[in-house]
Formats: sequence, C-alpha cells, structure tokens
Amino acid sequence: MDDSSFPSEPVYDLLRVVAADLDDYRQFQVEHLPRIRGVQSVKTEIPMQKIKLTSEIPV
Repeated sequence: MDDSSFPSEPVYDLLRVVAADLDDYRQFQVEHLPRIRGVQSVKTEIPMQKIKLTSEIPV
C-alpha cells in the first residue's frame, strides 16, 4: 500500500457560523453538524465567552 494516499497531517475545512448566542451555536454544533455527510469530527474553538457591547474606552 502506498502511504502517499494518506495525509500525514489532518485535513481541516473551516466553517464560520453566526449564531444569536453561544447556546444557539452549541445546539447547531450538536444537532446539525454531525448530520452533514462527510463530517467525521467537530472541533470548536471559541475565543471569548462574552462579548463586550460597548465602544467606550476607559480613561
């Protein structure tokens, strides 16, 4: 068997999802992503749990 047919590193496809809030995103991740043909695993990285909703700069 030729090893060149298997990638030496995982192949990632990126998907950007816009959701109303983190709970809605988690519901999408659990209920919808696994149903997509070809999706074998899901890894999520969320940089922030809360978003600051102001543009004020503290002085």
